[in-house]
Amino acid sequence: MPIRGVVFDLDDTLFDYAGAARQGFRSWLATLGPTPLHPDESETLWVALEERHYQRYLDGLIPYAEKRRARLREFWHALGRQEPLSDPDVDEAFADYLAAYTRAWRAHADALPTLKRVQRAGLAVAVLTNGDQRQQEAKLRATGLIGACGPVFASSGIGAAKPSATAYAAVSDALGLPADELLMVGDNPVADVEGARAAGWKAVHLDRQLGRHLDGQLHRAGSIGTDTIASLADLAW
Repeated sequence: MPIRGVVFDLDDTLFDYAGAARQGFRSWLATLGPTPLHPDESETLWVALEERHYQRYLDGLIPYAEKRRARLREFWHALGRQEPLSDPDVDEAFADYLAAYTRAWRAHADALPTLKRVQRAGLAVAVLTNGDQRQQEAKLRATGLIGACGPVFASSGIGAAKPSATAYAAVSDALGLPADELLMVGDNPVADVEGARAAGWKAVHLDRQLGRHLDGQLHRAGSIGTDTIASLADLAW
């Protein structure tokens, strides 16, 4: 069946999450004063804690606010700071990190041109992202993508997270398009590719690291059995 709609992941697909998180964290870390960990070690730990507690949030085990609190408390103790932190203390400290992170928000350079190219082709366009609906929409507004990305479906809003087939079905129903006429584009091989294919969608894996040694050429990724691109500029349908 021909493709009638293209749905994009947000973080590290349209939005440079890794770059913004790294820049924001380093800026925030500098405000904490001397720490026993090297900045690289601190960053590695911060990212690992995000992955752990974010998955707990997606699995419905903790609310969004507690995800942030648990992450910061563990990080605080890893820095050797044993003083107890109340919830307001944690929220204030995390707000300082968020302010630094937000200042670093940016879209990938190929995001807006690709969204516009999909629109010019007469295809439906949307975003399917795991995360908090309000924050994900805020990223799109801040980076100038909100007017070109179509409807935004976040896991907190639809009640299901990728790679669940329920998440993909919710988008298919909302767009009024059958699964086999939809294409998912994202950086996560499991959530964005395997999940989409299991739901009957077509999928393209975005791996920006490929551009360093493949000159952006489209190639076959045997591990997941789908096309992989190094840039959204390489996207075809």
